[in-house]
Amino acid sequence: MMNSIDIEVRMHFLEILAKNPKLLNNLGFFISSKDEEELAQSFVDCVYQNFGYHKPDLFDKYVLYITHQLLNKEAPEYLAFHIFVGKSPYPDKETEQNNEVLKKLNRPFKAHFHGGNQDEDGSLSWSKPIHAPRVIGSEIRWVLLDEKITLPLEVGTNSSRKFNTYMLHGPGVARWPYDSDYITVFINTNRVNIYKHGDDRFNELKAKSGETLDDCLIDRNPWARWKKEVIAAYS
Repeated sequence: MMNSIDIEVRMHFLEILAKNPKLLNNLGFFISSKDEEELAQSFVDCVYQNFGYHKPDLFDKYVLYITHQLLNKEAPEYLAFHIFVGKSPYPDKETEQNNEVLKKLNRPFKAHFHGGNQDEDGSLSWSKPIHAPRVIGSEIRWVLLDEKITLPLEVGTNSSRKFNTYMLHGPGVARWPYDSDYITVFINTNRVNIYKHGDDRFNELKAKSGETLDDCLIDRNPWARWKKEVIAAYS
């Protein structure tokens, strides 16, 4: 059941759609075309995961559409990467069990879960600079993020409204949905400094990270994993 904030956000969204026929047309094309079908379910679960108590509506589809667009546009405004956990999360009330799993995250990642029905479920941070993949056209290009970032962690079910709020008004969000043994981190690159090869601090941060791309290729890049999931779903 939606709360008053979710309802208010949707009413405002409908007002925006009424004034923006191009957005309405693009959203309609996304929903009616194969674009949405070609999204991995694990990606969709990061944006919203409701498990039957709320059927995805037009606002949910909009957040899914805009997230997909901002990850894949020519100059991406979002980036995403995976952190291997190895287990799906326990229910919210199982605080100790979830924290026991999160304690085993590979360094330099650190996460804490406190659960509850208000605000975020926990937090995620890293203690050294890290590499993150960014999609430019058909290529993956790796950038560096420094260690001065702490993200809200949302575990299990989550609404598109909360996901979108984190992405628009903060540095991003870390999602650990049910049925996933990865945390997926989403970063708004308009609100976080990213460092590309050739930037002033790139070599400094790379040395400080202690990582090589070989360290990151298997577990941190979500794109190949999402593609395999879609192929398996339709084969």
